[in-house]
Amino acid sequence: MLEELRRIAFRFQIDPQQTAGHTARLSSVITVLNNFNTSFLNFIEIEFLKNDKFRAAYEKSPKVLDGLKKELELLVVDLKFSSFEAAVASNIVEPPSLFTTDIDDWKRNAFSEYKKNILFGNFEEPQYMNQAISKYSPEERNRIYKPLFTASSSDRPFKLFLIDAKGKKLNLRQPDKSFTDLYFPKKEKVKKRKPFIALLKYMPKSGEMMLRLI
Repeated sequence: MLEELRRIAFRFQIDPQQTAGHTARLSSVITVLNNFNTSFLNFIEIEFLKNDKFRAAYEKSPKVLDGLKKELELLVVDLKFSSFEAAVASNIVEPPSLFTTDIDDWKRNAFSEYKKNILFGNFEEPQYMNQAISKYSPEERNRIYKPLFTASSSDRPFKLFLIDAKGKKLNLRQPDKSFTDLYFPKKEKVKKRKPFIALLKYMPKSGEMMLRLI
């Protein structure tokens, strides 16, 4: 089973900046792993609830989603300490204990889609951005992409690389602000109207009513 998980895993490398012996800080490792896991589990939840059959099961028993997320939590399946290159996969190989076999294909496809279309996505390419914006709401994009962009922001004391199937390193970095503003549009502030009082005054000579706002 471990070999199969390694085969389907995605690999990444943390390249530390200004550390003794070019070693990775523990805080850097924790940040990257936590953010990958958060992004992936949010993706799983969003895609799960878009499936009518799964949503119906969730509405009957909300705990079914918690069980699925616990089952699919990312695992470190391989590690090279010298360069801190790690392989991470979701446990989609072991037969599920909580679900019937009809969800097996969905789990495999979901993990594959996350790797291909989220992790290895070209975040600044217009066509990719349009697809992401049309597929996911601003809130959904925030939950999926924000952890990835935060983990790879320029102020981190490391560079983060993804390693594709051919062993090529791809720099995973937060897009420029002009792009992140499109992924995470700010909510427009609703201007509060100042309260006012309307006074009506009757003019006996003309028989007219005069309106005055204060």
